[in-house]
Amino acid sequence: MKNNINYFGVFTISGFNIRAVIAISRYCFLRNIPLHLATINKKDKIYLTKYIENVFIERTSPSLDVTEFLQWISNLRKKYGYKKVLIAPSSEFFNRFLLANRDVIEVAGGVIPLVNKSLYERISDKHSFADLCINHGILVPAEFAKPPSEFPFVAKPLNYSSINDRQLKPYLLYNEKNWLEFSKAEEVSDFYYQEYIYGHSIYLLMYISRNGTVTKYSQENLIQQACGGSIILAKGHDFHESDEAEKYIAMLRDVKYFGLIMIEVRFCQKTNRYIMIEANPRVWGPMQFLIDNNIDLFGELFRDFFNINIESDNSVENVYDYYFWSGGMSSINSPFAFHNFSQNDFINNFKNIVFCDVFCRDDTIKLYKQELKS
Repeated sequence: MKNNINYFGVFTISGFNIRAVIAISRYCFLRNIPLHLATINKKDKIYLTKYIENVFIERTSPSLDVTEFLQWISNLRKKYGYKKVLIAPSSEFFNRFLLANRDVIEVAGGVIPLVNKSLYERISDKHSFADLCINHGILVPAEFAKPPSEFPFVAKPLNYSSINDRQLKPYLLYNEKNWLEFSKAEEVSDFYYQEYIYGHSIYLLMYISRNGTVTKYSQENLIQQACGGSIILAKGHDFHESDEAEKYIAMLRDVKYFGLIMIEVRFCQKTNRYIMIEANPRVWGPMQFLIDNNIDLFGELFRDFFNINIESDNSVENVYDYYFWSGGMSSINSPFAFHNFSQNDFINNFKNIVFCDVFCRDDTIKLYKQELKS
């Protein structure tokens, strides 16, 4: 980083979305950007990595208290002389906290690289984003007025959280047993129901700056944890160069969205059309894949908010053909979901795949070994 190192520091919380936190940490380390982390407790996985040296504070609770948070910002500015502290949007839970307390955080010197609360929720909440896509001529899965009689189908939360403020996630319902488990665990009225789309799974990955310029990439997801869980294996794709991708860019510009965003689409086997699945306006789990291939979304964020030039990491030579998280396999007992990929494909390409493991690297080798044990 060519500018005054004390102009700003980066701060985020750990304990949620650990793959994203590691990606942020690696990016900052390779480019000499000062980073500070607040861990969730003594069992935080960051303690198994090189980035233990970036831990600024250990939280006393998984929840966040705004008064305590403001004190963290104040302490960082006093100790390191920062004019501002950029807060990296590392998880949905964290983003919602930041937006709920934006005014006081910004007065305290925190920089929140997110759109306003209303637009953020419109993008992040699945039902409202589907409506936005429909209004801009983008296809979404068919919606049912009530749970359909035939499986499979998808139950998606109407909003981020239910009345008890617990985060709600989609359910993939393949059979009557799944439905009974879902209806027992959740308040059915908090969800709406969509057609399940069979087909290639693709992430459109972007940073849209405040002046509308776009840095973009895309990945095809090959192996995923069961029931719509985390991505285990992915490879690069050219969807971001397509006319279909331009529809999303035009839509987001139209509503004046800026920031990081991941949009999942599927190429429907039945219709041979791309269909929008969901959007996440934050750092996503497989973010390391972009860093490994020098797709500089974080650099665009820093340039957007601080007008500084972040030097590229010249050690990256596009050698990572895959994103691979072996820990996503070892920690889940359920069958995996294969998208346009097979077990034989995995075995035949394993020599190249294993080289790309997201945690089997010097800075995270202890974490890698712990996940293997599980």
